[in-house]
Amino acid sequence: MGLSYTLPAAAAPPAPPPIDETAVDLFGYDIYFKKDFQITASGDYLRVGGKDNLKAAIYRRLITRPGEFRFRPTYGCGIGDFVKKKPSSANLDALKRRIIEQLLQDDRISAVAVELTHETIQDAPVLKVYVKVTTGGNPLSFEPFVFMETAA
Repeated sequence: MGLSYTLPAAAAPPAPPPIDETAVDLFGYDIYFKKDFQITASGDYLRVGGKDNLKAAIYRRLITRPGEFRFRPTYGCGIGDFVKKKPSSANLDALKRRIIEQLLQDDRISAVAVELTHETIQDAPVLKVYVKVTTGGNPLSFEPFVFMETAA
């Protein structure tokens, strides 16, 4: 009688959030990406739709440095560079203008309001970005996007 082993089944990927089909008409859908692509049980890429898709698009635009996309050299805010800068009113105003200009390039967004706070938490600079947009004639706000300098 030999030993037998049972290998645990591979962890199932997270269940996709339900996609509100009426919101998809306004906000669309895209492939979900958070540090890596996620695969569904059926083998397809996990998708994000509705308001979550717009939030992901805003985040992607915030973190992308201008020039990072070869075919869209002016796309992106490069917010990581601002986290490291001195939080002067001139730097924060420049970032605020850049965010507003960038987000207004998204056809789904007709108006943008941005508030920035710069804090230090455990000796690390933290930048919080509060975004309110008008889309489809309706205001929409998100929890703050939080960026902090990490050790390299």
